[in-house]
Amino acid sequence: MASRRWLSGPAQEQPEGVTGHRDHQLATSAARFVAGQAGIALLGRTLPQEVADRLNAEFGTSFTGRDPAACRVVEPMPRERQYRPVACHAGQSSDTPVLWRRLELLADHEHLRIPE
Repeated sequence: MASRRWLSGPAQEQPEGVTGHRDHQLATSAARFVAGQAGIALLGRTLPQEVADRLNAEFGTSFTGRDPAACRVVEPMPRERQYRPVACHAGQSSDTPVLWRRLELLADHEHLRIPE
């Protein structure tokens, strides 16, 4: 049986890049290309359906959620680790409360899925 190798960090696997931001979509495309060339699987960040539904209802967004059973990996994510890269995205994080609400709803966990 062939062994599976994983990227060293989760790459956004949904075509919309979870957030729908163009740079995230491009990063997702690049990660898929690299994984395909290297023969490795992607571990993709996703949103549980309940979180996506709440964000869409509260903000009129179009997040795609997944059934909790499809979120096969739930990892602790101390939010302090995320605040540094968020600070580098000031244009995407300071103008909208969506990011902060998403982090609040997810608490200290990220939900990941293994694409089939």
